[in-house]
Amino acid sequence: TELNVRHLRLQGLAKARAPEPELSKAREELQKMEIEAAASFREIELKRSVEEVSPVGSAAVRACLGEDEALLVYSVIEPPFDRSKRTIAIAVLTRGSLELIQVPVGEGFGDEVALLRRAAIASARGYPVKLFLSRARKLYDALIKPVEAKLKPYTRLLIIPDEMLYSIPFEALVASDAGASYGELDYLARRFEISYVYSGTLLAKRRAERRPALPNRFVGFGDPEYGSTAG
Repeated sequence: TELNVRHLRLQGLAKARAPEPELSKAREELQKMEIEAAASFREIELKRSVEEVSPVGSAAVRACLGEDEALLVYSVIEPPFDRSKRTIAIAVLTRGSLELIQVPVGEGFGDEVALLRRAAIASARGYPVKLFLSRARKLYDALIKPVEAKLKPYTRLLIIPDEMLYSIPFEALVASDAGASYGELDYLARRFEISYVYSGTLLAKRRAERRPALPNRFVGFGDPEYGSTAG
């Protein structure tokens, strides 16, 4: 493969004691290829895992949920050539029900997502709390508030985002105007334990393959002696 060729070329340059600038350039090219190869491998593995799973119905997905869990499935719906009519469909699945609603968000929603992401990154560098709260509250109102009443009985949220929603830290969405510092804000993470999944089908498959609990056994090693290290 080309990656092997690059390795051999770098070894050849090192043996030939090539100038450092040439060696440095070869190392950078090799590192870049290794990163790209690793990313491609992850994409292939994810695609393979999806292709090997036959889609399951909503009943099977609901059956795999715990009594304290709600699954939120988001779908961004954007009519061709008209982003002003963009909406987000939110499916709320629990063990006993399935409900679907649509929320109009309009053309500027993608900008709001990007602004929150930047605000979250900048929060450690003195970004104004009130401005962060405003952005996080606005996205809470669009993504969580429409289904807020349906989530009250539950303590765990499983979230399947879509498109730009993958870049949103749902834990950092803010449910109210309470709090004057970052540590006091009413984050969604204070109300729910939050996790993310790729799809309902993969969730159902993964849980169906759960291994039985192991017996309570423990093996520990402490303060080992490796012998003298004197030469």
